[in-house]
Amino acid sequence: MSSIYVTKSGFLRIDFMRRGKRCVLSLGSATTIAECREIRRLLDIVLKLKPGEKPDTRTRRELHALPDKVKHAFRKQGLFDFCSTNATLGELYEKVRNRPGKAKKTASNYRYAWERLFEYFGTEMRSSDIGPEDVEAFSRSLLVGRGLCGSTVYGYMLLLRKDFDVLQESGAVLANPFVKLYGNRNDLRESDYVQESTWETVLAACRDPEIRLALVFARYAGLRTPSEIRNLKWRDISDTKFHIQTGKTGGRDVPLFPRVAAELRKYRAKSKGEYLFPTLRKMSSSAMSHRWTALLKVCGIQPWPLSFNTLRASCITNLRRRGLHDELLNAIFGNSARVRAKHYVKILEDDYARLSGKDAGLSDAP
Repeated sequence: MSSIYVTKSGFLRIDFMRRGKRCVLSLGSATTIAECREIRRLLDIVLKLKPGEKPDTRTRRELHALPDKVKHAFRKQGLFDFCSTNATLGELYEKVRNRPGKAKKTASNYRYAWERLFEYFGTEMRSSDIGPEDVEAFSRSLLVGRGLCGSTVYGYMLLLRKDFDVLQESGAVLANPFVKLYGNRNDLRESDYVQESTWETVLAACRDPEIRLALVFARYAGLRTPSEIRNLKWRDISDTKFHIQTGKTGGRDVPLFPRVAAELRKYRAKSKGEYLFPTLRKMSSSAMSHRWTALLKVCGIQPWPLSFNTLRASCITNLRRRGLHDELLNAIFGNSARVRAKHYVKILEDDYARLSGKDAGLSDAP
């Protein structure tokens, strides 16, 4: 147990016994009695730890939040080494690179995730200097800068969070900056809207008829790409609609929109076999994302984060503006009005112009 004392000079100190010896933790005159009691509480927790045992995460955070002069006193008595968070990313990777429990099939994915982390932050970056806002910026760099698809980025974030959970439990890091995962369609979604004229420019530059048709389905039919186009067969298409097989609901019918029908007629003569996309159905989501990102750059267009989701959202926004009732939209897109309002429907500047009727001539008003 420990005791609080006030010296004749007005300095506070905590006396405690450690390994059979009397020790003193000098705190100075600026520390209040209330602060001293809190420090004493943490000290008692540390003194009860067995050799090699680490305090829990909450205690480590409280120790890390202590004033520098108190940390110095802990270090002087050899009490603060366990909660040092000054390790670099390179040093942390060495701790988890061969940790038990990693499946051989996913070991390479862990390595890829750390390599992306090193490319952005560098191996000498201190883990304590990385916060949630840095992780979000890192995710955006993968989505926009490297053109990775959202599912790939989400997978990298998940693997890094698992490794940092292990590091946090071992006391190597104080906090896990990857608590919030980015990359899926609910995060980092910039409210981009793809104009039909812009997309027609992209389609005109596309020389691969299979990719061109996939992009038409994504923008003008709002299909989840590439998951919902992989197994699309010619027998699923009728004169007025086509059927999509989904794992969630078993399937749904989507109208054969005029722009999609026109592209299908041109594509039919070149297609062979039962599948509409015999090549793309064997291609990974990441590979397909790279192909279409390169196409956007050729057209001088900055790729959007969550690219295919942006096309789906643009299609839903178009149909919602045409006044289609929610029951029909539910059947076409396989989601609810609440989900569409949260993740897909976008309010455009044209909506305000349309509702105002005309220019009021007030743009130069003070």
